[in-house]
Amino acid sequence: MDKISIVTVVFNRKEEFEETIENILSQTYDNLEIIIIDGGSTDGTVDVIKKYDYKIAYWVSEPDKNIYHAMNKGIIKATGKWINFMNAGDLYYEKNVIENVFANSEYKEVDLLIGNSIIEYDEFSRRYQNGNLSEIWKGARFIHQSCFIKTEFQKLNPYNENNEISADFEFFFNSIEINKIKIYNLKNFVSIFRAGGLSDKRRIEALLANFKLVRNTFRFSPKIFSFYIFIILKETFKFVVKFVLPENVVKVIQKYMHGNK
Repeated sequence: MDKISIVTVVFNRKEEFEETIENILSQTYDNLEIIIIDGGSTDGTVDVIKKYDYKIAYWVSEPDKNIYHAMNKGIIKATGKWINFMNAGDLYYEKNVIENVFANSEYKEVDLLIGNSIIEYDEFSRRYQNGNLSEIWKGARFIHQSCFIKTEFQKLNPYNENNEISADFEFFFNSIEINKIKIYNLKNFVSIFRAGGLSDKRRIEALLANFKLVRNTFRFSPKIFSFYIFIILKETFKFVVKFVLPENVVKVIQKYMHGNK
């Protein structure tokens, strides 16, 4: 049974962190290595970490440069064959997710496992199934929390800490488009991801960073250029709408645009 390293990054999210750690501990898979990277929380998060210390392989509480610096610290400590990031507030879809994923022995030549997700917004949730990986240039075609990355590959390819807003997209784009890593698409739903992270709050900035990365790889492509112009204008419109229309109207529009199911 392969060891699976689960890295949780947290900063001042006591309640969400406890929900996440309890969810991780409820997994039926026996060989888990739990790693907690806390950014120096002052809200009682550290007390929760200490409460579960007997189940945690490694934890630290100290300031980080940014979330990707914290994630890289977790990668350094990981000793499992596979690594998964389940940050504070995120959850596994069900108790036997990891057991079901690794009941399969077809992963010997694979570096990345990609599962499906549930995305939770404030007022609704939706099922998110993996997109076409040949269109990774459009942005993430899957949710990071629903991925298991071969630890050996991850250690050789840490996150770019200078890209403070979308280093995870940079990692996956380079891995898939440049390094051509071998991928296995899981049919399983793996995680429940709660929207509202850094790249959600700074969506336009993240899109610009993604466009710069993609443009540097493909040079000038009318298709890519027009796509990013359209999506940036769309996100700008959504941003403006939030400040002009009543809150209840904004929620209805968001629900429609995200295709609630």
